[in-house]
Amino acid sequence: MAEHLGLARAVTVMEEGLDLAARYIVEGKAVALKSGRPHYEVTTEVLAASNEVLFHALSLAYDCSCALQIHAESGPCTDIVAMASEAGVRPDRVVKHYATPDTPLTPSLIAKHEAIPALCREGRAFTMESDYMDENSRPGAVIGPKSVPRITQHLLEQGAITSEDCRRIHVTTIEKVYGVTVTLP
Repeated sequence: MAEHLGLARAVTVMEEGLDLAARYIVEGKAVALKSGRPHYEVTTEVLAASNEVLFHALSLAYDCSCALQIHAESGPCTDIVAMASEAGVRPDRVVKHYATPDTPLTPSLIAKHEAIPALCREGRAFTMESDYMDENSRPGAVIGPKSVPRITQHLLEQGAITSEDCRRIHVTTIEKVYGVTVTLP
């Protein structure tokens, strides 16, 4: 976007999009915001601009009292804790998409992540996710949405996780992070 619009205009467009999304939160039509920063090599200027947009998203999350899911580089993203604190957002309300377990944010782990049973034994709060992309050149790189319940069921049947773990992952953590009520049938 910066290449086509210029960096300043790209920042403005992204922030305006986040402002629009925040209005959906205020209207009760959404429960969280989504932002991030490049997870590939960029110039120092683009990274700074991306962090500016991310801070804007954090500020909106504070204003709206909602969670923020972030797409960012691999790894713990520890610097985002300070950004969240500066914006007034608790780090546990910042969800790191495609996370690694070492993040101080709330990790959202791809459902087939091998650390899930160990994190359950530790009582760690995290969510499970699918991830989808339509790149035919990378089959199997991600998993579809139906995989989350299937993998959860498989882990439960194998004894790798307990029903209490399932409740913490799919109910308690979701309620705490996103501020919603999960009702099970």
